[in-house]
Amino acid sequence: MIRSINRPEERPVMSKLLHLDTSIQTSNSVSRKMSAAIVARLREADDGLQLTYRDLAAHPLPHLSEPV
Repeated sequence: MIRSINRPEERPVMSKLLHLDTSIQTSNSVSRKMSAAIVARLREADDGLQLTYRDLAAHPLPHLSEPV
């Protein structure tokens, strides 16, 4: 069960978070601003949260293909 971050009396059960940004817009991206705000609230609620951040627009994954 995942507990709400809006209830400070309950500690969140999430211990690891993968934060992915994919928008090609950097400073004008609404989704980047929203996800950053959500991550900030989660980190405030849990000091032990382990965060991994990946910006797939700045560092895209290579194309996956089967060997020929």
